[in-house]
Amino acid sequence: MLLLDGAARERGVIACSSGNHAQGVAWAAQLLGIEASLLMPPQTPQKKLEGVRRYGARAELFGSNYDETEIEAHRRQLERGLTFISPYNDARVIAGAGTIGLELLDDLRDVARVLVPVSGGGLISGMALALKTLRPSLEVIGVCAQSAPAMANLQHGSNLPQKWDTLAEALSGEVERDSMTIGLVQRFVNRIVLVPEEAIARAMHWMLLEHGLVVEGGGAVTIAALQSGAVTLDDRPTALVISGGNVDEATLRRILN
Repeated sequence: MLLLDGAARERGVIACSSGNHAQGVAWAAQLLGIEASLLMPPQTPQKKLEGVRRYGARAELFGSNYDETEIEAHRRQLERGLTFISPYNDARVIAGAGTIGLELLDDLRDVARVLVPVSGGGLISGMALALKTLRPSLEVIGVCAQSAPAMANLQHGSNLPQKWDTLAEALSGEVERDSMTIGLVQRFVNRIVLVPEEAIARAMHWMLLEHGLVVEGGGAVTIAALQSGAVTLDDRPTALVISGGNVDEATLRRILN
């Protein structure tokens, strides 16, 4: 958003997200004095909705699922002359995600394998590009929830359905047909695996009780991949990206029970 010129800042920005990207956009808009509108699907946890509003942005639930939310955000972008900030299909967003890969290599110099949650692919595209450029032998594995299989479908030529009622609502939604993340994932990601809802719930439960950490379903998929055997644990130094801890009380109670 720092790269927007004065006219674009004056008009404002719009984004769609199940929560974490929306909070990032709202936070940046508050810092820069930019008016931000955030559309969010009805499955969005209340905690994320409140987080967006706490930063002073306009947050609105729209549609019945993420795909409908994204279509409406694009419509309003064109209608009002706003700048659309995609959670994934934007070179600047992808580059920002790449800095996580750089930090990993700085902190874990012997890391040989990295597991990353996957939705539209913005996070894993940037990370894989950075990691593979600096260390081509490093293995990058994407993890999709079975309930949110869009990128896995593209990689495997499968047609698994979206299931909107999921602990991994942060990963839900299809990928734009022209998304630059598709080619980046195909080029730099070694493979993509899927994890079921039960494994995500176990991973969230384990992180809470064993480590005292609240992890949302979309972030827990990497843990679920190892615990469920979707990715085999071996002696290679392995890093897991755990992206987000925004969980409503009702969901936490369900996980604990």
